[in-house]
Amino acid sequence: MNDRTGFLRRSLLLDGIASGLTGALLLVGAGPLSAALGFSTPGLARVVGALLALYAGALLWNASRPASVGARRSPPSCSTPPGSSAASPSSSSAR
Repeated sequence: MNDRTGFLRRSLLLDGIASGLTGALLLVGAGPLSAALGFSTPGLARVVGALLALYAGALLWNASRPASVGARRSPPSCSTPPGSSAASPSSSSAR
């Protein structure tokens, strides 16, 4: 693992941990936090907490994935040569 991928993995890991802790805090303490923030019901805090927990899971999953070295693909090539009438709709003659 080189310095760039190591830095990115550590960044994803730390962001996932922070997002997960914030999401858990919002889920567990939705009532008191909603009152402190001035929300009428704790539903919004619970929804945001659940979304942050999902986001954190995605970040932690990406941080733990193995590096894909050299896995870049070239763009797909056209199997029909340019100028050929095989894929052209005007090549069919309706008589």
